[in-house]
Formats: sequence, C-alpha cells, structure tokens
Amino acid sequence: MKWISVKERLPELRDKEECYKELPFSIDVIMLNPGGHASVGCFDFTERTWLHDVSENNAHEITHWMPLPEPPK
Repeated sequence: MKWISVKERLPELRDKEECYKELPFSIDVIMLNPGGHASVGCFDFTERTWLHDVSENNAHEITHWMPLPEPPK
C-alpha cells in the first residue's frame, strides 16, 4: 500500500448499511498529518473534514491517507 494525497483523491464513501444515521462518511482509513503522525478515522463529506481521535497540533490537517489493511484471519 502507498500513501494517497488528499489533493489526488479522497477515500470512497462508506456503504449505506455501515453509515451512522445515514451520514455520508468515508470508509475508515489511516490518516497522516503534516507532522508525520498517523491516526485512524474517516472523512465527513457533509462537513468536508476529517474525523479522528488525535489531539496534537495539526491533527485536523490531513495530507495523506491509505486504506486499512485486511484484518488477520
């Protein structure tokens, strides 16, 4: 897998069955901020912002993302 620039494209929309209250969120992805810190979250297509649990500086400024790997079997 490789990092995808948010300028290149955004993650795909989550299936409607997986959406919370039918809100248009992306699939969960690994996100990277300008400081090189990674977190897991999704993109909110209504608010045009990233949602995740990181509280350090620049956490809201996501520059790249990649799909989550397949879970172990």
